[in-house]
Amino acid sequence: MAIPGINDIGMAPADSCSQGALSNRLIASYKQIAIRLRSQGIAIFVATLTPFGLSQVDPKECGNTSPNSYWNSIRESTRQAVNNWIRTSSIFDAVIDFDEILRDPAHHSLLKREYDSGDGLHPNQSAFYAMADSFPIDIFQKLF
Repeated sequence: MAIPGINDIGMAPADSCSQGALSNRLIASYKQIAIRLRSQGIAIFVATLTPFGLSQVDPKECGNTSPNSYWNSIRESTRQAVNNWIRTSSIFDAVIDFDEILRDPAHHSLLKREYDSGDGLHPNQSAFYAMADSFPIDIFQKLF
């Protein structure tokens, strides 16, 4: 399963031009991964990019000294554009929507509080259990 993109988005300059170009490159990368895997007869499972908005808790509560610096509205737009493409593209055998599973229903750019490790970026152990529990095991039966 491939889930590339969060670090790319968070580390690239937070301006519309840079993030627009990055969105195009990420989508091209997903396409290249799909083509290469498909040529080898390998099933392609991808997941949406998870929220990485500013933490809903005081970072000091969780032992962090600084909040997540990746997020801003332009970067969030890039994440949403890539996720929209992942969800609507027909090149994958399966898409697992970890964004939908982990996001705060009232604030889609944030992890649910119970899934936030404290920095707004990294899911905690409960989040990983939720991701595993939501994985559609039947996709293997559909493929083989």
